[in-house]
Amino acid sequence: MKLIFAAFKEWRIYGAWVMFWGNTIGTYGFTATVPSVIEELGYSAADAQLLTIPICTYCLPRLLNAYSNIGAACSDVFAMIMVLIFAFWSEHVQQRSPFIMAGFSIAAIGFIGQLVIPHPGLPGLTYGFLFPVAAGLYCPFIQIVCWIGNNLAPSSKRAVGMALLISVGNFGGLAGSNIFLASEKPKYPTGFGTGLGISIAAILMAIVLRISCQRENERRRVMIEQEGEDAIRARYGEQQLLEMGDKSPFFIYTL
Repeated sequence: MKLIFAAFKEWRIYGAWVMFWGNTIGTYGFTATVPSVIEELGYSAADAQLLTIPICTYCLPRLLNAYSNIGAACSDVFAMIMVLIFAFWSEHVQQRSPFIMAGFSIAAIGFIGQLVIPHPGLPGLTYGFLFPVAAGLYCPFIQIVCWIGNNLAPSSKRAVGMALLISVGNFGGLAGSNIFLASEKPKYPTGFGTGLGISIAAILMAIVLRISCQRENERRRVMIEQEGEDAIRARYGEQQLLEMGDKSPFFIYTL
């Protein structure tokens, strides 16, 4: 029970809510609005829906004909590829926060593009800037869940902490599904502006959490160097060190 309450006292989980909201607020609203944005480019409602899903023989000729300067990929395919690249790369370097910041930075570029492009004057460019929004929003989700999960121990604290993160984090969908106003189409300044703002907030929170983890890792490293590993183990005992979880002097936070 003590470890369960420890999850509620872990401030990094509350900080991670901001990053999770950056993902859910943007994703829920963007996913529902993309067909409307594409429809404003001159496509029928049916074609607009097809242009939001992975490439198929039906939509490929239209994309090649209308948007040859962008390429014949749709945003979902591009996002899927970026998610896989980010996942393999982050696992290779054993870091999460740089990829969270990179993902939201990519999304921010897409949001800025949607805000400044004159609609519907440049349809190709409008469609092109949907790509970084999708990729930038999808990529951080896996990294956020993995990063917080990596930094919570023991397993009971991790279980409660992850449930707390995901349950509260998904409340972002309530906001995300109500920020793209029909009266503002096709530019959707409130929706894209909110997406930009929460993406920047998520980047800043990722920086704060990374610095916090770096400082704690360094503090523990110095402690071990000064006192010695054997002395620390003798002071606490193996069982207590195990129960301490991520508060153990030997626990190293993932960055």
